[in-house]
Amino acid sequence: MEKYELPCGIVEDLLPSYVDGLTGQESSAAVRRHLEGCPACREKYETMGAAEREVAQKDAPVIDAFAAWNRKAVRRVVLAVAGTVVLIVLALVLRTYVFGTPFRDYELEWTVQDYGSYVDIRVAPLDPNLRILGGTWEETVEDGQSTYRFTGKKVRASFLNFSSDSYGYGAPSELLHEIYVGDTLIWADGLEISEESRALYHACTPYVGNPSALMIVAAAVGINDEVGVFDNELQTAEEPYGWTLRFENNTPGGAHLDEQGIAWINWNMRRKAAQILAVVENLGYVSWSYTDENDTLHTETVTLEAVNALLPELVVRYNARFHTSWTAKDSVKDYAVSPAALEQLSRLLDLAE
Repeated sequence: MEKYELPCGIVEDLLPSYVDGLTGQESSAAVRRHLEGCPACREKYETMGAAEREVAQKDAPVIDAFAAWNRKAVRRVVLAVAGTVVLIVLALVLRTYVFGTPFRDYELEWTVQDYGSYVDIRVAPLDPNLRILGGTWEETVEDGQSTYRFTGKKVRASFLNFSSDSYGYGAPSELLHEIYVGDTLIWADGLEISEESRALYHACTPYVGNPSALMIVAAAVGINDEVGVFDNELQTAEEPYGWTLRFENNTPGGAHLDEQGIAWINWNMRRKAAQILAVVENLGYVSWSYTDENDTLHTETVTLEAVNALLPELVVRYNARFHTSWTAKDSVKDYAVSPAALEQLSRLLDLAE
């Protein structure tokens, strides 16, 4: 026996792996050399190989059939997925260009013109690539007063649809009470409702002790944007409850205030303080403080009593100027009942000195 020749016992152990092609290169070479010189092991190898081939021949039709079925199954899955994708794309195209989807209020802009005998409303998409499909004005009558509401769908501009880039309507002024675009009130009792009044109405809060709610109120009246960043100080220990906005560490406009700037911030804050008193139910006063160009600290305060006393005078001024017949409410807090009432308050405060 040569130095590296394998004995028959080891070859017999290796034969199953050798037949299946699982032995390494060196082991396979050693087995082949042994088979060339050993008839007994070669006979076992040939018998084993014949058995493997017989099994393979018997299993071949089954394997071929499974492979064919598997290919068909994969083909069916691919076709089903492709068909689903096509249907989804088609549905999106039809929805975007043909059938449309309902407008959200913030996707529209509008103008309202009062011509005496009728009010003209024009609605248009903010996105110039969108069009209005199936726009309608629905009228409801309650207690002899009419409310109009615009509804419509949005579609992308295309030859696939017959749509309009705007939608106008003329509502008779007689007995006209409110106009809505979707769920947004845009006109009520002769007044176009501003975004500020709508935001302020939604910011109404019952308690001054909620700093998060107060920041929403401040954003609604535009304090950060128009006056500046402030620090909060709340007085909730006893009535009257108060809210102080301290601008001295965040000077309005980024610079110390001169005489003209002082007059402006005080007028602006008096107006905003009255609106804040209206929508924070238990608030009794609003104060603010800031430093002027000489680093002198100024503090101003508006009380609930002062605003309530001013309201009748403002209503008289407004009626005289605009030939209306408004009646002053008992308290500024009574204006928090609706966006329309808050719009009235806003118009009145514009006349405050």
